Amino acid sequence: MFASAVLKIGLSGLLAELFQKNRAVKSWAVVLFLALGWLLYPVVDSGQLFNRSIWFFTWIKTPVIRVDVALRTGAAYGPFILSQIIVLGFALYYNMFFSLEKLRLRHGGLYALIFMLMMFAVSAGNSLQLLITICLIDVLSFYLISEASVRRNFVFFNFFADFLLLVFFALVWGSENDLHFPAMQKFLKYSAHREFAVALFLTAALIKCGCVGFHNYLLDLKKISFVRAVFLFYGGTPFLGLILLLRCYGIFSLFPWVEKVVAVAALLSILWAVVAACLIDSIKAKILYFNMMVWGGCLGILLSDKQLFLQLIPYITAVALLICCVLILPLVAAANEPFVSKTGGFVKSMKFSLVVSLSALSVLVYFVLGLQLENYKLYACLWLGAAGLVLLHYLAQVYFGSVKADERVWAIVKNPNPMYFLFILAVGYGVVSSQKPLFSAQYLNLCVFALFVPILLGCCSAWRLMRGGDKVYQIESVQQAMPALKFFQILVVAPIRNFGRVLWLTVDFLFVERFLMAFVRRMIYSTLKVSRFLHHNLLVSGVVFTTIGLFVIVLVFYWQGVPVNE
Repeated sequence: MFASAVLKIGLSGLLAELFQKNRAVKSWAVVLFLALGWLLYPVVDSGQLFNRSIWFFTWIKTPVIRVDVALRTGAAYGPFILSQIIVLGFALYYNMFFSLEKLRLRHGGLYALIFMLMMFAVSAGNSLQLLITICLIDVLSFYLISEASVRRNFVFFNFFADFLLLVFFALVWGSENDLHFPAMQKFLKYSAHREFAVALFLTAALIKCGCVGFHNYLLDLKKISFVRAVFLFYGGTPFLGLILLLRCYGIFSLFPWVEKVVAVAALLSILWAVVAACLIDSIKAKILYFNMMVWGGCLGILLSDKQLFLQLIPYITAVALLICCVLILPLVAAANEPFVSKTGGFVKSMKFSLVVSLSALSVLVYFVLGLQLENYKLYACLWLGAAGLVLLHYLAQVYFGSVKADERVWAIVKNPNPMYFLFILAVGYGVVSSQKPLFSAQYLNLCVFALFVPILLGCCSAWRLMRGGDKVYQIESVQQAMPALKFFQILVVAPIRNFGRVLWLTVDFLFVERFLMAFVRRMIYSTLKVSRFLHHNLLVSGVVFTTIGLFVIVLVFYWQGVPVNE
């Protein structure tokens, strides 16, 4: 059932791409949403995702190699599949009516195709299937981006990561002649190049996850539509980074330094996202920095407990999408005004949006505090405090801050279309009403709206305490990330550039100047010296040239061969 549904979804996406419609695109988007929902509902309702099953076909079968392409369900695959179903539902739902979406049918088809490929990536049992699906997802994601500058950065980061993965898997294949993941463990234990290979893999995984230092291509997604940006974050390359780390989880036990590197990257990503989200003016950039915080938290959970991560990933995805949809409400209500500095006092016209937003924050608090994290409760509370600081600061500025919007914005500010709130309410209800064992019983009995008033007070307090932070929005160098770019330039770009210059000067001075040019100079000097000697000494030159002539005659005679008399 699952494999049939996935293949039908891929076929539906392909048909949506091939048969584009210029008229009634909203209606066709609705048809695609209902069709894919009809295909996925039996799979989710039957609980098949968490029951072990496999569908495969043999793609390559030779005496040297055999590659099976598989689709799997089970405890190790179901959480990833469910989270991607939630992401696909989010993208297709908002694709129907989001005002900035123009090519709805084309984008819907790409969402379906990427979802199908993601199912093959999740189910991969060998490195070839995983690598090919990753590359195909990157290519299709490229077509979801229309801006040239965003495309350039996206291609550079992701294709470079794909190249590193190709080298890593090639080293494993060259050593073990096996593409399956168990062979990787043997390679990492006994190979002489294991440290180099692990460094390649770790760099590729961190690039895919968009950790600090590699997050520029994800931050550039603020220039495209909200729906496509969030889908690429949770249904694209960052999610593939988590799959890579989970499929190669044995690296953490074999190489303790890898765990430390990932932990530092996760912590720095969270800290960077907290500071940047409070200082940046763009609403979409704040949303993307919040997602960067979520991904840093996911890496921390993955390092601490693999099974807990598998249990939580669908809920984390759902809650993150819930918050993203809440954060975009002011932009939609103000006719796509992209800057926080052009808002303020929106509570007058968006009371219902404020209630929904605070309820969503209550769901976030309810979700984090209700988890049975045992020894990691403190870290969860610290992450919640950081996320709460960012979100409360944002809501306080938009709804309770001083009025800075112009007359055009104020003339159109109102609660968005009721359709915007259905997904938010559905996800909030699903998280709160979940009876999964990962929630503590004491929090299941707590009504989520009991947290509403404290969060409202916290929102007002955040506005009072951080009013001075609004002045940062007027500093152009901060908004263009000049300090961050200078820091990145000094820390990363400058050392690489200087090292390259040293290598270039070394090669140019030692090899070209001292060896190659000196050799050519000496050859020319020697040739001129011999030629001068021969042309000035008649006796020697006569003997030398006569000898050369006789040698040429003999050589030509023997080269042509002796004629045979018949």
